[in-house]
This record gives sequence, C-alpha cells and structure tokens, in this order.
Amino acid sequence: MTADVPRRVIAEAIGTAILLAAVVGSGIMADRLSGGNEAMALLAALRGAHDGDRSLLVILDGSKALRKAVRATFGDAALVLVCQVHKTRNIFEYLNDRQRPWAQAILRRAYQSADMKTAQRLLFDLARRLETEHPSAAESVREGLDETLIVLTLNLSARLRRSLATTNAAESLLSRTRHVKRNVKRWRGGQMMLRWVADWCARSGERLPSTERLC
Repeated sequence: MTADVPRRVIAEAIGTAILLAAVVGSGIMADRLSGGNEAMALLAALRGAHDGDRSLLVILDGSKALRKAVRATFGDAALVLVCQVHKTRNIFEYLNDRQRPWAQAILRRAYQSADMKTAQRLLFDLARRLETEHPSAAESVREGLDETLIVLTLNLSARLRRSLATTNAAESLLSRTRHVKRNVKRWRGGQMMLRWVADWCARSGERLPSTERLC
C-alpha cells in the first residue's frame, strides 16, 4: 500500500459521507436501508462520484444487506469497516447486566489498541470466554471481527482512527442535514434540494476545528 493510499481512502470516505447526507437528507431516498434493493439504489447514486482507481473506505453499521450492496457496487475497491459502536451494542444484546462491564472493558482495550494482532487476540479471547454461556454473543464478536479493525491497517493518527472507527461523524452530518431540510418549507425541485444540502455540508465542515475535519 503506497503512502498516499490512506489519504485517498479518507478523502473518499468524507466525500461519500457528504454525498450520502445529500441524497438521504434531501428526501430522495428513504432513511431506512433494510432491503437490498433500497441499498443498491442509494449506492448507485454514489457510484458516479467514485474514481474506480482509488480505494474507498465504507463505514457501515453492520447491515448485511448494505454490506452486500457495497461489495456488488464497488467490488474490491471498497474497504468495509463495521462501526465499533454498533458492534458493541449488538454484542450487548446477548449479555446480561453482570456480563456487560467486563466484556465492554475487553472490547475497549481491543478497539483502542494500535496493533492489529493484539486487537484480534483480545477479541478472539473474548469470544472464547463467551462461547459456553453466551454463544450468540460469541458469534457476534467473531462476525466481521476484522472489519471492525480495518482502521488499524491504515497509517493514521490515533485521533483519526477513533473518528473513522464509528459512524458518528456521518450520523452527525446527517442530523444537521435533516435540520436544514426541515427548515425549508418550499423546494423548487430535487436539484435545489441537492444544492442546499451539499452547501450546508460544506459549511458544516468549515465550522469544525482543523483537527476534526479528517483531512
């Protein structure tokens, strides 16, 4: 992997997040992407803006339908990362209140690690500890395990790894976009929606401190 690949991946991720916000926030697509066809329709709207010669970091909440659609649309160019927050929540669904604190401590150590092998070892050990009494939780840990650690394979700072390890940045952008959409009472066609939302996304980025812009 060349030195500029991580930078390109990050740029593509930010661009995709902005386009996603524009498409969803403008009302062109539904908020829910539970069905494969809906996911494919959304990604088709983004595909035209992607340079096929570049890698693309795609941060997902763990949806199998959306992951399948990403692979079908972008192929090997897509580096799929499963949001660590969503993965933690999914694991916790299978654990009781007594089990969650120590499991969370192990997950935090793994996700905060800067070494891929160390993080993998911690997660596999967690799965083994959960196997007997909580097999569904163990399976959730193993499912997409490497995809939750993709950021460790890129040459990124610790702060940037934390930012890209979850969908928080994209969800914040979407929330702001919905706010803009709600305040406009009269739209003059879909192109106006896209222009307004894209402009707000750009303005939102300018308001962030330089260390939080991810570029």
